[in-house]
Amino acid sequence: MLPGNLLALELTVTRTQDLSFGSFAALSGGSVSIDTFGGRAATGSIWLAPSFGGSSALFTVTGDPSTSFAVMLPTNGTVYLTGPGVPMPVNNFISVPDGVDGQLDLLGTGIVRVGATLNVGSGQTPGAYSGSFLITVDYN
Repeated sequence: MLPGNLLALELTVTRTQDLSFGSFAALSGGSVSIDTFGGRAATGSIWLAPSFGGSSALFTVTGDPSTSFAVMLPTNGTVYLTGPGVPMPVNNFISVPDGVDGQLDLLGTGIVRVGATLNVGSGQTPGAYSGSFLITVDYN
């Protein structure tokens, strides 16, 4: 909260990089996870193509300099990637900063990195899948 009668700047969030799980093949199903810095891992019977490894989502947050902010991520069961086959659920969203730990710098800028886990069914139909998700960022 700002002292006196000063009005807070509106907190804005701009997507600067999309969350991508990269190229892979689903043999008998499993999951593909992207961490907050773009590291990728698979469980089950998933082959990860090395040519396109995926990426974490990046958001630029701007507002009042040196203020703290909270990040709220989607809950499990609310985000799906759709394409030529069965929709695939995206769960276990993670972020850096996590929860209420965000801090804008002296210029009023911060970065939020988001990763998640894609659950892939056995024999998932190959092709391009897409989806969207919302994050909420608010002053503490």
